[in-house]
Amino acid sequence: MLDILPSGCKTQKFSEFYRHPGLTLSAVGICTYNPNDLYSEKISHWIKMKTIEVDDELYRYIASHTLHIGESASDILRRMLKFSAVSQPATPVSKAAPTLAPAPVAEVKPANPVKDKVRAMREMLLSDEYAEQKRAVNRFMLVLTTLYSLDSKAFAEATESLHGRTRVYFAEDARTLLKKR
Repeated sequence: MLDILPSGCKTQKFSEFYRHPGLTLSAVGICTYNPNDLYSEKISHWIKMKTIEVDDELYRYIASHTLHIGESASDILRRMLKFSAVSQPATPVSKAAPTLAPAPVAEVKPANPVKDKVRAMREMLLSDEYAEQKRAVNRFMLVLTTLYSLDSKAFAEATESLHGRTRVYFAEDARTLLKKR
């Protein structure tokens, strides 16, 4: 089965508009195009993608590693498997199909550092290391360690200002922690 996807758009299935054995038409993103007019000039912006079937558990696992809305499964799997964008399969999987004009390539923008920190925390919370922790204290320490490793200066500022009316929650030694304010 093939999915035909235009680049840079959010996935929306159009199989109900056009049916062909083994062929599903999909649009990626909010595109101004008429699904009933598939043979228009916009067809030249479409690229071929292969479809693979996975069980629900594997699908949820892959989906849990999504970093932003609209991220393709290929991007998620490349990141998880540490493949580069130029990796080629060793053997072709399907018969040759007529080629379509290549889609224009979008410029890659640098990632927002705040989103990178959120991504790192999310990955840690979904990691096996976090799941293997039996005690809440150990999970909490893992969260604190990750926060410190992401931005030690901001972590220090946050912990210095975090205290109760009569108690200090973070300190450099046990004596300070045990001392009442």
